[in-house]
Amino acid sequence: MGTTRFVTYFDSSYAAQGVTMLRSLLRHCPQATVTVLELDDGVGPIVESELEKAVEIVPLGRLLTFEPRLATIQSVRTQWEFYSTLRPTLMLMMMESVPSGDVICYVDADIFFYSDPLPMFSDICNASVALSPHRFSPETQHLHIFRKLGSDSN
Repeated sequence: MGTTRFVTYFDSSYAAQGVTMLRSLLRHCPQATVTVLELDDGVGPIVESELEKAVEIVPLGRLLTFEPRLATIQSVRTQWEFYSTLRPTLMLMMMESVPSGDVICYVDADIFFYSDPLPMFSDICNASVALSPHRFSPETQHLHIFRKLGSDSN
């Protein structure tokens, strides 16, 4: 296994959560290589001032250049819908730009690491893709608007 690269994105209104996640990741996995897609111009300066260049900042424009069709849908989707649309393209861009054998792990900006995440990769073994479910607390179940096709359960 090559380098493990963590990827996330957020805008400046979510910077507190994003920086908190990044601090927890780097505390438990200081060797981590981290890339942050900045969804607005405020993210880069915040992350750089808080984490002292410990992460690579990628401007949204780079992703829009990589996949120009994203720019055409930006005006017809809500901000949340547009942001959600970016994840697969961001992962594709990362897969095409890193050495073969590296592992790329997308991390939501609102999680917190309590230990080193690297042991989880031994559980994944040689899978090319691993997905984890989005778990909602009882207080936020109302936000769970997407269900598995053909399923009446959460």
